[in-house]
Amino acid sequence: MRTALQCLQLLVQRGMIDAERLLQTLFECQAQVAEIMGVEKETISRMENGVISPTLPRLQQIAEILECSPSDLFRTGPASIADHAQSIGEMIQDLPANERTLVVNFVSEVVKARGLACGEEDEAAR
Repeated sequence: MRTALQCLQLLVQRGMIDAERLLQTLFECQAQVAEIMGVEKETISRMENGVISPTLPRLQQIAEILECSPSDLFRTGPASIADHAQSIGEMIQDLPANERTLVVNFVSEVVKARGLACGEEDEAAR
């Protein structure tokens, strides 16, 4: 099974994602989190890289900003399909039925268009 980073690398290699745009988006996200927290972007970078350890209140703040639980910040392995399904379900639960259907249809089309780019080898191994 591939990690999220490996999937992104594969999509960049296949020309499906612009690497420069991806890096810029990640940089902007880090800057936005830093701004919301009232710290320097470098502080967020040092936390991500394990150079410094955030306090428990900071972990809670980061989790709130990223709309996840503090325990999600400590996942070491890839999330299971059930974890992904639960996360998507939580994200779309308050949408009207027609918009939830749009999201499901969109995911279906992405999977078809990508030819299961991140999972086709996994399926063959099963």
